[in-house]
Amino acid sequence: MSAAYWPWWAGAAALGAITVGFWIAIRRPLGVTGVIARFVNLREELNAERKDAALSDEAALEAALLAATRESFGDAMPASLTPLPMPAVRRSSGRPRLAGHGLFLVGLVAGGLFSRLVRGGLAAGPGLGDAYAQVVCGGWWACAVLAFGGALVGFGTTLAGGCSSGHGLFGCARLQPGSLLATASFFGAAVGVSLVLKGGL
Repeated sequence: MSAAYWPWWAGAAALGAITVGFWIAIRRPLGVTGVIARFVNLREELNAERKDAALSDEAALEAALLAATRESFGDAMPASLTPLPMPAVRRSSGRPRLAGHGLFLVGLVAGGLFSRLVRGGLAAGPGLGDAYAQVVCGGWWACAVLAFGGALVGFGTTLAGGCSSGHGLFGCARLQPGSLLATASFFGAAVGVSLVLKGGL
């Protein structure tokens, strides 16, 4: 027998706990689009990680700043420089490493599969269920339509500066005006499209 769905309030509490826990753990907002974008631009991200590693100690940072200063000022720079004492500051840790974000994406997929198995196992054959087939389409076409919709979502979230999880969970929790507007827009569009598909408009 398949397990029942969680009540809405339990799902909301779990999402809230995940959002707050993510911030407490790594001091960064929760969002999936930015994580996926890092793997789309994998070469640039690997180069950035190598540069961050090279500047991880104070001596390397000082040498890099001195080299950049000499490159900018050229012959106007004195032959030798005595660096001024720098105040002790706490530097930002920057973005998490790619391995950490990779585990985050793996966890999303594994969590979905686990939830599906708990509810009775994977569906046999292609398709997303009878309800989806009645409203949209069935078979392999359903997967193609879903993939196309995902591409549109990716394009939209790039323009909006974040996805539904980033704006809806974290941005709205911080009362960010852009996130409030983005969340109202995609929720309103989703309600409108569902009414059109069901013939309610």
